[in-house]
Amino acid sequence: MPTNIAVTKKMIFYAKGHEKCLKGAIDVPPVSLINPFWGTGKQQLAWRVSGHLHAHGKPVRQSKQKTPELVAALFPAPEPKYAVRSDYHAIHNSGRRPLSAVHLIVLHDMEVALYDEAAEAVGRYFESKASGGSTNYGVDNNSIQCYLQDSIIPWGAPYANTAGLHIEQMGKASWTDAEWKKLAAGTLDRTAWLIAQKSKKLGIPIRRLTDEQVKAGSKGVTTHRQCTRVFHVYGGHTDPGTGFPYDEILETARAYL
Repeated sequence: MPTNIAVTKKMIFYAKGHEKCLKGAIDVPPVSLINPFWGTGKQQLAWRVSGHLHAHGKPVRQSKQKTPELVAALFPAPEPKYAVRSDYHAIHNSGRRPLSAVHLIVLHDMEVALYDEAAEAVGRYFESKASGGSTNYGVDNNSIQCYLQDSIIPWGAPYANTAGLHIEQMGKASWTDAEWKKLAAGTLDRTAWLIAQKSKKLGIPIRRLTDEQVKAGSKGVTTHRQCTRVFHVYGGHTDPGTGFPYDEILETARAYL
């Protein structure tokens, strides 16, 4: 919750912006921007601002208090940078899980270079029995697809499914760092943004886990390649490869967070 001083500043800014409002200007009473106490001045200003918001169709009741509705109106959540679509439903899964069970964000690559169509192509593939696997999300250079909700256990990587939120990315394990950054810049940015959203939602820190931490069940980010190594999965996948810009994508995710 923002401080009383922060809310007061926002209320003054709102009032000043409606000094010439045809449906009623807002007079600003004497208020202190030093004293954090919610005194008479702040109460009067809150009454006038909340009333004005209510009169203009906002879901805010008129009140002298710092109500959650008033705070939400003055501090609107930023619009998401990227849309997440759900045009495909993966048929392979192991049922539901509590979100508290998820402590890993597991990164994969799709082994395809369909730059702007990979998320859709993989979505169609996951809808077929022949796929034999699934992830929660797929990302390419211009879209993000959700194949399974966060509360559904995917078939992404053995021993890391119940605990993992799995993200497929357009790209190939054989790509170098330079190829990833040249051919999959949009994918990497969208993945970083998605990691930030899921980190906040699931309480997973944006950190690169060591093998020991993955094995110990620590919270953080890992890859299918690392899970194969840690859990000794014979014939398991080794994506994304050694050229994947792992540290850079996590740095971008932290910036988004």
